[in-house]
Amino acid sequence: MKSTTTSSQFAILGLLTNCPMSGYQIRQLVQWSIGQFWSESFGQIYPALSSLSKAGLVTRQPEPKSAKKPAASKRPRHVYAITEKGRRALIHWVASPFHLQVPRNELLLKLFFGATVPITENEQQIERYREVHLRKQQVFAETESRLLAEHALNPQLPYWLITLEYGKQNSRAMLAWCDDSLATLKSLPPSSRRKIDRHIPVSV
Repeated sequence: MKSTTTSSQFAILGLLTNCPMSGYQIRQLVQWSIGQFWSESFGQIYPALSSLSKAGLVTRQPEPKSAKKPAASKRPRHVYAITEKGRRALIHWVASPFHLQVPRNELLLKLFFGATVPITENEQQIERYREVHLRKQQVFAETESRLLAEHALNPQLPYWLITLEYGKQNSRAMLAWCDDSLATLKSLPPSSRRKIDRHIPVSV
């Protein structure tokens, strides 16, 4: 594939190694498989499938008329399957060095400027983040049970569990960070628990 091919297209190729799927089915699979570390919307999936089809990396066939469609769906449904050319491109991409991406974390951005609001506002933000990761822990446990029950003999299972374990450990670390951060804020003197006007440091 050309160097302009996006990681999103490779993500879709990887998902199609499981079985042929429609764009809707791919989106569903994204939500419970790679969704914890890689997000793909309908607005990204369909253009990516179109590009993959034009490149000969997937085939595109009308969905059988007997297939069930979501009630609100008005888009003609097609089923996509990875081709041998697509498999070769995927293998080449998986074996290539990865590129680190600069993360965007709005919570950390808000906390960086946290001195501009009362400390209670910052505590509430961290509490919300803590709830997010408590829910993630439950999702991870449910996903692991589902994988073990439905894909026990799948050769890809160990790799799926590796990525799941990354999420589990990262979420546990975030919970610990939340507890430490809340403890730090609660230890600040009463005078600092109101809005503070101060210059933002040039570097940290």
